[in-house]
Amino acid sequence: MTGGGRRWPPLDGLRAVAVLSVLGYHLYEPHVLPSGYLGVDLFFVLSGFLITTGLVDEFDAGGGVVFGRFYVRRALRLLPAALAVVLVALGLALATLHGDLRHQTLVGLPWIVLYAGNWARAVGASSLGVLANLWSLAVEEQFYLLWPVVLVAFLSRRVARERLAAALVALAAVEVAYREVLFHTGVSVERLVNGIDTHSDGLLLGCALALL
Repeated sequence: MTGGGRRWPPLDGLRAVAVLSVLGYHLYEPHVLPSGYLGVDLFFVLSGFLITTGLVDEFDAGGGVVFGRFYVRRALRLLPAALAVVLVALGLALATLHGDLRHQTLVGLPWIVLYAGNWARAVGASSLGVLANLWSLAVEEQFYLLWPVVLVAFLSRRVARERLAAALVALAAVEVAYREVLFHTGVSVERLVNGIDTHSDGLLLGCALALL
């Protein structure tokens, strides 16, 4: 796992912990290892850290960030694997799945293609069927549509990175409080887990760590 050409081998170990926690959550019913969301949040922190490190390194090296190149790199990194998963899922849905699972998979396909699968789950439009796990990728990609522009804007104005990191931590804390308030007012767990406005605190913390 690299950011700006640098490599931190321990982060691969953390990623392995996250993978195992997610797998452990999904392999057993009832969930005897209820740590799946912890693994997802760890992925979010690592993602925020690595992406922001790469952006900061590029900015420091050249005084700016080529956004087009950033988004092309993201597409090349994610789209081939995501397309393969979608094609396999579509084949399964048409050939072997039946009933609601097939219906939810097919209904969820347009949401997945548009990287909006998290909102399909949040508003109850589709559970995404066998593509359900792609919700977290949608959260990340929506975050990265905006974050590079915001980051470069602050770096260009020479805002102290420690101050920017502190602001991100504070924003993450506000989001946690906001999520808690919504939960106690009866908002569904699906909405809280899948909404980018209620589940991007891990990404924000990862970004803050990179700035520090």
